[in-house]
Amino acid sequence: MRKKVRSGGLVALLMLVPGSGGAAQEVEPQAGEVAPPVPDGSEAPSSPDASGDSFASALEEEGFASERQASTELLGWARLAPTYGFPRSAPSGEPPGLRTPHDRWTERSTLYLRFLHRRGDGWSFAASGALDHRVLWRPQTPPAGQEAGDSWRYQLEPRLQEFYLGLSGSSLSVTLGQQRIAWGRNEVLAINDVVNPQDLRDPLLVPEELRYKPVIAARVDLLMGSSALQLIAIPFFQPATFDFYGSNWALVQDAAPAAYRAVLGQAGDSPQGSALFSPDRGVSASLSQAAAGLRFSWRLGSVELNHYYHLGFDFTPRWRVDEAQLVGLLDPALQEDPAARALAFNRFAESVSVSYQRRHHVGFSAVGEAGPFILYGEGAYESRKVFITQALSTAVHPFLTGLAGIEYQRDFDQVVDFALSYGRILPRNGEPPPLLWNERDSLGAALTVRWGLTEEFSLEGQGGVGFVPLGVSGRLGVRWKREHLSCTAGALLLAGETFSYGGYYRANQGLFLDLRYVL
Repeated sequence: MRKKVRSGGLVALLMLVPGSGGAAQEVEPQAGEVAPPVPDGSEAPSSPDASGDSFASALEEEGFASERQASTELLGWARLAPTYGFPRSAPSGEPPGLRTPHDRWTERSTLYLRFLHRRGDGWSFAASGALDHRVLWRPQTPPAGQEAGDSWRYQLEPRLQEFYLGLSGSSLSVTLGQQRIAWGRNEVLAINDVVNPQDLRDPLLVPEELRYKPVIAARVDLLMGSSALQLIAIPFFQPATFDFYGSNWALVQDAAPAAYRAVLGQAGDSPQGSALFSPDRGVSASLSQAAAGLRFSWRLGSVELNHYYHLGFDFTPRWRVDEAQLVGLLDPALQEDPAARALAFNRFAESVSVSYQRRHHVGFSAVGEAGPFILYGEGAYESRKVFITQALSTAVHPFLTGLAGIEYQRDFDQVVDFALSYGRILPRNGEPPPLLWNERDSLGAALTVRWGLTEEFSLEGQGGVGFVPLGVSGRLGVRWKREHLSCTAGALLLAGETFSYGGYYRANQGLFLDLRYVL
């Protein structure tokens, strides 16, 4: 089976088409994971940046053999990524006070480091982390008679990523600690990648290594000839990271209900307003939100098959809002009485509930080869999936989704990957209300292209097209690379129906630059 080379820093698109929870791909086994033998005798990739098509593909560089000597690696990169957003047009017929905040200029500087120590007697230790610094600027138009506020904001965020210990033998490995466990095949349509939550605050330009949040888990990998079994246990639940209001990719945009925009606009950046719909509100520190899963991989002729089961929680929170109290906060009398307004806001905040839905996830994937092409398919069923409505409430229904893809790869700089996705909501207790980014039957596609133009320049593009609902969102750029330094310049493209993904976030069209030095 041909091995798929990683996208080398391409940022996969999140939440593009129906059923996609974010970008994912099969990554190389972690240190501490036994590298399974290749059943058909095909050659394993020698690059540490390579990844197999499935769990049962071999990756010798990350495997453990008892006779290997100890080795220590320190890898990483430094990144400078400014983005310019095009000026957006004001919604027709609405007062300026209902407009949501939008940063015209952002700059994200990141330092990422990964330490890996391996010993020949079968154990390893890995730790990785990042230091993020963001600079954000937005034009401000204060009310008449008031001075303009400070439009510059600065954010510093340290992040611990991996932190695990691996123990391995000839056919069994155990990995304990904070780790990334990737399931599924497609880089954009990640319908089976349900173990790790995502960082959704910058979905088009988030670095690949920081797209998913590692979780504390116990992981066991067992080889059984040409098949493999993986068991995982996750004691604590971690939610996805997203902004409800106040940032470019926040859930509340100009197409959101006016009551949300007005109330949250009045709360501004206050801690009380920021915490109102925080995803952390529904998280328990006990073991009551523990999760578990298994993955079984085997081979049927030249086709590799993977089966997944995960008992856990949907990463989209379910919230309930007292709409009468929400609208009541817009009473003009409260604007003239700060004390009464604060009391009314506190009552409304107490009425907001945030929770997470436990669900069963069952999925499969199949990967085969036909000449220069790789053919693959995936399917998934979720017993309870949370959907966000156009009214910014939530609805819970079973969800069935599948995709079929084809990839052509001649070498690292000659890659084209195309996939079609179909999702169907199975209504429970009546038809779902009008939804964001989904309809009862949704159809979309995703495309990844990396094509070398010269030895130093390549064309890179990745994105999704929704046919139902109609929308497009993605990125297109030109990359220059020489030794340790690379630079990618391009545009963010978002458009479509108002409540499609691209249409809902169309204000985020702009230009980007990604300057990176690999250590």
